[in-house]
Amino acid sequence: MPSAAVAGEGPVNPENSDGFAICNGAELYYSVMGEGAPLIFLHGGPGMFHEYFLPHVEPLASDLQLIFYDQRASGNSTKDVPPESVSPENFVKDLDGIREFFGLEKVSLLGHSWGGLLALHYALAFPDRVERLILVDSAPPNSALDAVNFKARGDRRTAEDIKIIQEIME
Repeated sequence: MPSAAVAGEGPVNPENSDGFAICNGAELYYSVMGEGAPLIFLHGGPGMFHEYFLPHVEPLASDLQLIFYDQRASGNSTKDVPPESVSPENFVKDLDGIREFFGLEKVSLLGHSWGGLLALHYALAFPDRVERLILVDSAPPNSALDAVNFKARGDRRTAEDIKIIQEIME
């Protein structure tokens, strides 16, 4: 059974453990594997969870401490948060709470999709707390670029692609 701890206390056994960290008023689920320099993973979404990373990155655990967490109102983290608290500012505060929870002075971040945009927001808010950024298919940083990106993806979709997407969405 995962345990819950408040940011700053850190997990009881950070290697190959899981639990909940109370950060910025939200109960965030985390999972850690491996040992070495820590790398925090920021999943896409919002609304998704960290598990889709696992089959692709588990081999890195032989050299790095992989830290995953499910963001506010996502995955295994509590979804019982006020709707108005689901904001970029709170996602950044949550990430800083995770940094503090694990006792890290600086963080290396790998952000995918929305997680890449979150990593950028964090780096802008706390540049002195970021060691490295790895952005994987990051979400665009503004609505104009997002519109260009959305249109380009739509232009490439075939009728079969659209049918599959509709089936998934249903």
